Amino acid sequence: MVSTKRPTILTGERFRTDAKCAQGYIVLAGWDMQTRKWFALKLGPAEVPYFFKSDGSSQWASTAAELMASLVALHVFGWLAPKRNRKTLDLALTAGTDNQSNEALSSKRSTTRWPLMAVNMQLSSSLARARLSLSLKWRPREQNVEADQLTNENFEGFPEEDRLVISFHDLDLTVLDGLVRTRSEFVTARDRERETAKTVGGATKKRFDKTPW
Repeated sequence: MVSTKRPTILTGERFRTDAKCAQGYIVLAGWDMQTRKWFALKLGPAEVPYFFKSDGSSQWASTAAELMASLVALHVFGWLAPKRNRKTLDLALTAGTDNQSNEALSSKRSTTRWPLMAVNMQLSSSLARARLSLSLKWRPREQNVEADQLTNENFEGFPEEDRLVISFHDLDLTVLDGLVRTRSEFVTARDRERETAKTVGGATKKRFDKTPW
């Protein structure tokens, strides 16, 4: 059932986020533009293996990591918490990001890139349950200095008492975890079949079977 009531639209950006993808770790960070509450979450391959390659590099996953930062911000700043008035009324809000791809994704709501696809599906599920609509607006990096500063673990200008401490395990990532697990099983089965297909009865299988004309 979907309410036919007009959603409440909050004008102006509510928060800004950023992500830093480095060798062996990523940092997700953001700040609330009304209260100046902030967070900075440092993660490694143990928590988010899908953001890292076997050599520990994560720079290739920057778009997915920045979308994950927006998801964490929604949780940390209380937007995903159950609200009585949102049982019958949708809420639309805007947030800032310096990643142009995520602005387009927030409108299209569809991608096949991994792991961006999985993060996007988790975000979409979380927004639907909270009766929220999130629009990400691109801002040049020079307008996103504070969030960029937080990802570099430079907390100058952000009092420690305003920090919102969050554990990665506090996040509801049921959809994301399920997709990661399913993809891992698929990749394992695919690779096993490819190895099996290389040889048939111990002999190398011919790529093409030649038949006489």
